This record gives sequence, structure tokens and C-alpha cells, in this order.
Amino acid sequence: MERFAVFVDAGRLLAEGGKLCFGVSKRAEIDCNYESVAAGLIDFASRHCGCSFLRLYWYDGAQKGIPTLDHLQIAGLT
Repeated sequence: MERFAVFVDAGRLLAEGGKLCFGVSKRAEIDCNYESVAAGLIDFASRHCGCSFLRLYWYDGAQKGIPTLDHLQIAGLT
């Protein structure tokens, strides 16, 4: 069985998405519904690759190793 994974650079996604949709690139200026974004990415990939979904990986650095509220929201996704 062939499966796919999605790898997300959260900082880049927010910066580029913020510029495209709202004309801002600073993370603090963007309020993101991570659950909806994750579902959209999975749906898009499923429709275009023809494989079943395995896993969604988020990566995002935390300054001084201290997670932000965004990090905690992302970590809570299943």
C-alpha cells in the first residue's frame, strides 16, 4: 500500500500565506486555524497523489526551546 506524508514548515507557511492573503508576513499579525489548515493540506495532497494519508509533520523552531501558544495548538492536532 502506498501512503503519503505532508511536511510543513510552519514559519514559512504563515509568512507566505500571510503575504498572499493579507499582505503581512509577521507571524504575530496572523491568526491561524491550524486544524483547518491541516485538513486542507491533507485533502489537497490526497486528491492529487492518489495514495492514502500516513501522517502530517509540522516543524517550527521555538526560541530558547520554549513553545509558544501556536506550538501547543499544533502539538494538540491529531
